[in-house]
Amino acid sequence: MDTQRVKYPNQRIAGLWFIWIGIIIILSAIFSNHLFIQPALFAGGFAIGFLLLYILPFSKKKLSYGEPTKVQKIASNASLALMVVLIMASVQWIGHSDLRTLWLSIFLAVGIHFVPFFVVHGKSLLLLALLTILCSILGLVLTSVPFHYFAYADAIIKIIFGIYLFTRSPEVA
Repeated sequence: MDTQRVKYPNQRIAGLWFIWIGIIIILSAIFSNHLFIQPALFAGGFAIGFLLLYILPFSKKKLSYGEPTKVQKIASNASLALMVVLIMASVQWIGHSDLRTLWLSIFLAVGIHFVPFFVVHGKSLLLLALLTILCSILGLVLTSVPFHYFAYADAIIKIIFGIYLFTRSPEVA
C-alpha cells in the first residue's frame, strides 16, 4: 500500500470525528435543560474535536493515509460551505423562538452536507446523509415525540458510521 494511492485517505479521521461529535451530541442533549442541546457544551466539544482531529498535525500524521485529491478538497470545502449557509439560513429563518425546530434544522443541514462528502469519504456517506436527513425530518414532523429521541438517534447513527469508517480497510485508487 505504500506505493499505491488510497482512495479515501482521511476516512479514519472522519470516523473519529463522527464518533466524537456523536458523543458530544448525546452529552449536550443530556445536559441541555430546556435548551434541547446545551450550546456551550456542544460548541466547546465541537471546537476541541476539530482542533484535535483536523488542526493538529499529529492527528493527520497518525491517522491519514495520505493527502486528498484536488477534487476531494474542493468537494470538502463546498460541502462545508453548504452546511454553513444552510445553518445560517436556519438561524435567520427560525431564530431562537423555536429551539426544537432550530436544532432539528441544524441536524438537517448537517445531513444535507454529507451528500457531497461522499466524494471525500466514499458512498457510505450517502447512506449517512439519508439516515440523518430522515431522522431530522421525522423530528420536524412528529412534534409529539420528544426532541431528545431524535438527537440520540442522530448521534447513534453518526457513531455507527464513525466506527465503520475508522475500522474500514482503505480502498486503493
